[in-house]
Amino acid sequence: MLIKLLTLLDEGRAYSQLELAESLGTGEEGVKAQVEYLERMGLLRRVERGGGCESCGGKCGNGSCDCQNVAPRGPVMWEKV
Repeated sequence: MLIKLLTLLDEGRAYSQLELAESLGTGEEGVKAQVEYLERMGLLRRVERGGGCESCGGKCGNGSCDCQNVAPRGPVMWEKV
């Protein structure tokens, strides 16, 4: 499964844990363990995607925006280093 996982990530885009599990035909817990192992080995890194509004450039919810729009944080994504 590690080779398939790395092959997917060779495409040059970030994937969520759910996307990886669906692409590999396995459960999210199995993917989580593999991804965390590859991250510890320095082969993958986490990429956090967040939301935001246009008026503040995505700074909502962290105290640096006057729009009062609290945007939820996006899913943790993974990409190959």
